Amino acid sequence: MVKLEIEHNDAFQSLELERGPDDGQFRLLLGGADGETRTVAVRVLSRSGDRWTLDVDGRVEDVLVSRNSDDALVEWRHRTFPLRVWTLRDRLLRAASSAEVAGVAELKAQMPGKVISVLKKEGDAVSAGEGLVIVESMKMQNELKSPKAGVVAVCNVEEGGNVNAGDLLYRVE
Repeated sequence: MVKLEIEHNDAFQSLELERGPDDGQFRLLLGGADGETRTVAVRVLSRSGDRWTLDVDGRVEDVLVSRNSDDALVEWRHRTFPLRVWTLRDRLLRAASSAEVAGVAELKAQMPGKVISVLKKEGDAVSAGEGLVIVESMKMQNELKSPKAGVVAVCNVEEGGNVNAGDLLYRVE
């Protein structure tokens, strides 16, 4: 099952996509802002590039879906819908990074890793969500971002250095 969030005109709708018993058959669970969930049976009849012919609850529908990264443009029933597609994880991360912290903010290492790049040093001004450091952990590079706008008061990292879980990396005031 794939869980996504679809953003259209600043409104979010949850979408769960589950493969059906037959090839090309899916079940969509659509959750609206009103809290109601609707189930839709979908069968892919044909696909040619971005053009899809679908059987949606017994109705044949032609849909054109153009994607560019997280954005999608859906043409259906002579109307165009600009959408943004989010995984649930991406949506939660976006919400967490947009919530600015008041007062002094400390950024600590969540797991051990190696510092790949120091983006901000002591005395540098930063905005909320701006990258401070890139740390490699478990063969993945992660950009750690400032939880608030302010000035870097403490920077305890250096390129090539190692960090342990719980280490204080930055303090932003």
